[in-house]
Amino acid sequence: MNSVLKKLSRALRHPFSTRYAFKRLAEYHSQPRSLEEVGDWAMNFIDGDHTEAGVTADYNDDKDFVRPGGLIAFHDIVEHQPLPTNQVFHLWKRLKTLAPVEEFINDPKQCGFGIGLLHVPATGTAALPA
Repeated sequence: MNSVLKKLSRALRHPFSTRYAFKRLAEYHSQPRSLEEVGDWAMNFIDGDHTEAGVTADYNDDKDFVRPGGLIAFHDIVEHQPLPTNQVFHLWKRLKTLAPVEEFINDPKQCGFGIGLLHVPATGTAALPA
């Protein structure tokens, strides 16, 4: 797993023009895409809307794009958060029952942060139980 994190770290530090990157992202996302057009992602990092409804929607919208054997990462998975709207923990708790996961947390009692990695099984991502 360290090799994956090293590659991710290098990719995040790669110099590029932020303005150009955001322009390209805006162009790309302005057109509807199908799963066939987008292809299989090796990884998806979810760190957007931190409400339970928002992070659940992000997971449901993007989970099928990540290929079997890929990773879906979540930020702010610890239960104790500085803001009441940081509710990623509730989704993370449900996801841990569906697939193998890894957690990167310094202290389980810490306030905020924590990274969770969900390993997408060979059968693909599972739907959340109702």
